[in-house]
Amino acid sequence: EKKCKNCHDTNKTGGLIAPPKELCFICHANIVKKNYSHAPAASGSCLSCHLPHDSVNPSLLIMEKAGLCVSCHVQPNVAKAMHQRVAQANILCTDCHNPHAGDIKYFLK
Repeated sequence: EKKCKNCHDTNKTGGLIAPPKELCFICHANIVKKNYSHAPAASGSCLSCHLPHDSVNPSLLIMEKAGLCVSCHVQPNVAKAMHQRVAQANILCTDCHNPHAGDIKYFLK
């Protein structure tokens, strides 16, 4: 969008208007204001999933949605059988879970 100055300030050390872990919250202030927060989002580790400038994927994601969550979440979970059926039906994690935060445990929608 060519809105470089929304994040960048060449007069500041590091060239950003805020520290990297706080930067995204300037525009996305309410993204984790829920009862439960996904740790990377809550800690400002947005670059774990998003690229800051450009991406071939929606929402500036670092990879396709289908592979993103499982790139970190490799441990078995309590609902393993259900999640296997969901995966076989090509349902994405984000169809049921909010990737940033939610008012229901496990960020369920």
